[in-house]
Amino acid sequence: GEDNNTGNEEIVNDGKYTIENDALHINKDEESLARKYLESISDVEYKDEKIYLTLKFTGKSMMANHIIEVNGTATNFDVVDESGENFYIRFEIGSLSDNTIVNTKVLGTMDVEFRVKLKADTLKLYTEGENVQKPNNNNGGNGGQQGPTESTDKEETQTPSVSENENSTV
Repeated sequence: GEDNNTGNEEIVNDGKYTIENDALHINKDEESLARKYLESISDVEYKDEKIYLTLKFTGKSMMANHIIEVNGTATNFDVVDESGENFYIRFEIGSLSDNTIVNTKVLGTMDVEFRVKLKADTLKLYTEGENVQKPNNNNGGNGGQQGPTESTDKEETQTPSVSENENSTV
């Protein structure tokens, strides 16, 4: 129904977003030890009235047997990216305020369960090339000449660098 006003979550356009998260202890509002394995920025994708959340974990070799619960129900997830110690898992959520719990085995012995709480007010449109978390400068093979040089030109126009024979009286 139209009257069902649950904030402005319904009017988010399809597309990719980023959101900050908290990794919290399972039954108290303290940061979980798992915080160091979960990147603080997650990806959110709105698509066909569904919401997909991508959690980015590091420390892949430390963790195994992931179980993701959304609002108390184990949910299927896809591993969307796996490289080195990174692995990203993507699954559907009903809303940004869903109660998402990650259950994992750390070091093969320790069962770790923690809550992932999305900070709904940090949702922002994903813009390409905003991966600030890994500065990887090997891709710009142009000898670093890609930056905008306009900013320095202002000062230079004040100093006349005209050769003598071009003296035009204005």
